[in-house]
Amino acid sequence: MTRPAHLLALLYFLFSAGCVTTQTRINTMRDTVTRVRLNVEPSNLRVLAGGHRLIAETVEQLLQGIGVQVVGEDDPYDATLTVWMRLTARGANYRGLHGGGYFYTGAVASGRMRLATQDGHIFTVSSVRSLAPSPSTTSTSRRPHQAPFDRVWPHVVLDHLYRLWGAEIYIAAFDHSRNAVRHAAIEALTELEASAVEPLIAALNDDLSRVRSIAAHTLGEIGDAHAVEPLIAALNDDSYQVRSQAAHALARIGDARAVDPLIAALNDVSSHVRSAAARALARIGDARAVDPLTAVLEDADSEHERSGAARALGGIADARAVEPLITALKDRNRRVRSQAAAALGNIGDAHAVEPLISVLEDESSGARRAAERALGEIAKQDFGQDQARWQRWWEENRDEILPNR
Repeated sequence: MTRPAHLLALLYFLFSAGCVTTQTRINTMRDTVTRVRLNVEPSNLRVLAGGHRLIAETVEQLLQGIGVQVVGEDDPYDATLTVWMRLTARGANYRGLHGGGYFYTGAVASGRMRLATQDGHIFTVSSVRSLAPSPSTTSTSRRPHQAPFDRVWPHVVLDHLYRLWGAEIYIAAFDHSRNAVRHAAIEALTELEASAVEPLIAALNDDLSRVRSIAAHTLGEIGDAHAVEPLIAALNDDSYQVRSQAAHALARIGDARAVDPLIAALNDVSSHVRSAAARALARIGDARAVDPLTAVLEDADSEHERSGAARALGGIADARAVEPLITALKDRNRRVRSQAAAALGNIGDAHAVEPLISVLEDESSGARRAAERALGEIAKQDFGQDQARWQRWWEENRDEILPNR
């Protein structure tokens, strides 16, 4: 589909040495090359599930997304696009896992792309993407073909097409059918950081909700404060996925300007958005959110929302939340009780000790464990879940800890 023109400036044009001769020549190529013949050269792609066909289909779908058609050998064409890629598995020795041994937890993709136009111009780009073996692993990848190639080859393909056709290729990647390609586009934009902020802000107005959602997510990953106001506006998007991603992004940025809009989002029609807003308010930690979150804790029909409100109040750690959280220790839902206990431990107010001791006989093991941890955090004692020992300790120390009770 047609994109707004301002999205064509998604990123600055970056070229490696030898990639092109002049900016004018490559801009002209982008305007004139709309039909290409595609060749994927033989290499070791058999180690990749799908092999040459997978690379060819990925390139074709990305080019279609920017209006460039891949044609057959007998069809008219403007240029020939040749792709070469080599994949290498990287591994390391690990101890303990499945008896220890050598596991392939890293990978390298190296590649080259050559575009030869009918009028004699040739553009060549090359790059390498490497993923080091992880320091520890739960992988069972003992064979090279089991290496995480999906985490490297899409980066190489996107980088080549970006340098040949420009920033719109990343917008096309947002709509790609393969998760690995979409994730590679997100990672690439995040790595480019500040240069991507303004174009991503513009993408919040794209006509596809998936693009708007990914743009909001990526702005949160970058964490630039210039995105705060546009993300606040995105809390009113028609799509609940976009509103939810906007709330998550505002949480990552942590700017206090988002507090009041996020408080308003606690009343969103979507439970996903309400939960995301509660988590965002907890992460920002502004005391303005205490009363609205307390209202959710006390009045929400959904135990998921009450639980989220309790967790958020614990994150803010304001003393005003202590009494509502103590009341929530008797909530009908075990998760709410557990979150309330954990929140009280995080706040650290000694008024919660006796109610938390009562939770040690809760029917829920999760609530009991949360109460045990909370009591340890507040009292700096370790009596496990022995309610009798906790009660004796509290009776011996209560007057000293709460002299004005």
